Formats: sequence, C-alpha cells, structure tokens
Amino acid sequence: MTASIDFFIQSILDLETDLGYEVALMDVHGAFPHALHVALIEAELHSHQRHNHCRLHFNWKACVDHCRYAMSERALKEPGGFTHHCWSKRREMVFPMMVSGKLEALLFVHHPTLTKAQQPWLRLFTQGLFQQLQALNEGHQDPLLKKIHDWIHRHSNDGSTLSDLAQALHLSNSRCSHLVKDHLGVSFQELMTNKRFEKARHLLTSTDLRVHQIADLLGYGSSSAFSLFFAKVSGKTPSQWRKEQKASNTPPARATVKGP
Repeated sequence: MTASIDFFIQSILDLETDLGYEVALMDVHGAFPHALHVALIEAELHSHQRHNHCRLHFNWKACVDHCRYAMSERALKEPGGFTHHCWSKRREMVFPMMVSGKLEALLFVHHPTLTKAQQPWLRLFTQGLFQQLQALNEGHQDPLLKKIHDWIHRHSNDGSTLSDLAQALHLSNSRCSHLVKDHLGVSFQELMTNKRFEKARHLLTSTDLRVHQIADLLGYGSSSAFSLFFAKVSGKTPSQWRKEQKASNTPPARATVKGP
C-alpha cells in the first residue's frame, strides 16, 4: 500500500477519531477498485457494518435497497448532499461523489449532533477525498493489464480460452500466459475461475434468480455443472451458500418484525 493510499484512509479515520463521526463509503460504479479491479482500500471502509448500530440492525434486503438504491436515486436529485433517516431510524448525512454528472460513490456520515451547519465543510471534505481517489486510480492504470481485465470481465461466461485472449492482444499463447501470471500473480484459468465465482456470488446474494437461471447466465450447460463448480471453489452448493449468507445477514431479533 502506498503512502498516498495510506493518506486517503487516514483522512477518513481521522474524521472518526478526532470528531467522533462514523463514516462509511458506498461504491456505486466501481470507484474504489482501480482500473485493474484490485481494491485500493480495505473492504471494511465500504460497509456500514463496521459500526455497531448497522452491524446490530443489519437486514440484507432492507439495507441494500435503501443505502444503495434509494440513496443513489436521491443523490442524483440532490448532488450537494442531504440528511436522511434510514429504515432503522439512523440519522445520517449523505454526500455524493460525482464525476461529469455520474454518481460514482456515496459517503455516509453519522453523529448524534450533526447539523446543517456542518454540511458545507463535510461536502468539501468529500470532494477532497474523491479527488485523491481519482488521482490514485490514474496512478495505477496500465493500459495492457486493464485490457486483460476488461476482456476477462466480458468473456468469463462464454467459454473463451487463453488462445482467445492472446489473439485479442496480438500475442503468442506463451507470452500471454506469462504476462498474466507475472503481473497478476495467478494463471489465466485461475483468473477466469475467480471472475466466474465473483459473478456467481453477486447473483446469489443480490438477486432472487433460481440456481438454474444463474447457471445459464454464467454459461454453464446445466445447474448441476454450475453447482459442481461452485462447490469445488467454496465447499458449498449455491443453494447452501445463499441460505447461509441470508441467515448471517439477517439478525434473528428482527427476522419476524414487520414493517410499518
């Protein structure tokens, strides 16, 4: 981790330790990983669950629907920031991170005594953070490696091979294989497997699609083939994994509480 990234993280931690604020970041359009899809900052900073209230009251569907989707929609209408109460009655200020009119991320700040008087300087703080983030992203870009990751993202579901990637990059198979291994630390096959598993986890946790539908989306000929792949990587079937994730993300005390 570079000193500039350390400074980015420390800026957030200082806001918490010096002023007693609770801060969380919400990645909306991939702002936090740089061009190579490697996280610049720890995943914990991306989650509300690093704070007691949200950890204790976390509800998988309610929190995702509210903090990611509802707040993103409101941020487009109020790009200067706003105060809101989430579904669990937590009061926060929300500051959008915008680039050319596109919402990239949200910064959530909570403190019992927050007032509108603090909103202007917190907005400036958010803008400063995002300028740092953009500079970090630009400093980590490598056109060829970015092209590899973009290709992997597009073709991880269609049965493409190392030869297909080598042809797209105008390289020999051997040269392409060594390039992937030397610069990314994993083989081409491992990279494809990781991307498929990442997409599978995302679909299992963020949608209600059936396992056979996810298998079709990921390019597997059958749900059994997909289940074998998933179990080999995770040690669990897709259905088991989904069930455990939802159970762990839904507090038992709130499981039977109906909304207003």
